[in-house]
Amino acid sequence: MFLEVADVEGSWSTIVGVTYGEDGTMFVADITLDTIERYSINEGYLSQPAIATNQTVVYRKANTSEGLAYDWVNKNLYCVNSEKPASINVISNNGQFPSVKILKNLDKPRGLAVDPKEAYLYWTDWGDVPMIGKAGLDGSNPTKLVHTDLGWVNGLTLDFQARRVYWVDSKLDRVEYVGFDGDGRRILIQNSLKVQHPFGIALHQVMRNQQLLLLIQNI
Repeated sequence: MFLEVADVEGSWSTIVGVTYGEDGTMFVADITLDTIERYSINEGYLSQPAIATNQTVVYRKANTSEGLAYDWVNKNLYCVNSEKPASINVISNNGQFPSVKILKNLDKPRGLAVDPKEAYLYWTDWGDVPMIGKAGLDGSNPTKLVHTDLGWVNGLTLDFQARRVYWVDSKLDRVEYVGFDGDGRRILIQNSLKVQHPFGIALHQVMRNQQLLLLIQNI
């Protein structure tokens, strides 16, 4: 079985964050252009380039945006602001309303993921005291879901069916997961040549045989 890959052509420069919305849209954080933009994707099948038409959501306030996550129920975009004091911000998906800081005074936040159905936000922080955090979508009741035996935690993704949080650690060269409630932590991959300084991770549910496909980005 082969996966067809299509290039997406857009007017970006230095991309540090990408997330997807509904109806063929994606959000791109570009630290050189200092923007977060919403792209509508057309075509792009059978290895043909896709054409992206853009709408600027954030302008001149995005040069430190690394992680992005989209809430497809409430139509909100979450982004990491790594400029000190670091924060996690939320903004409407069309940029109509100004961004709001819902989590403040963070150390070095990076990865983001949202669970709109259970109304939770998850993030990674690779600072002096690395952790994986969990809070309400409005930033309420922040807790440390995982805070031991971590190095440089980067990207994370959610398995809604199994209720698990997967993450990559670029210092320990690991892929791990834990339950949404902080239970059942397990190392999934370590000491593998295929996982060296991992930065990003995505999950795809293969419905036919109920297997999970993990896509890991190394740098």
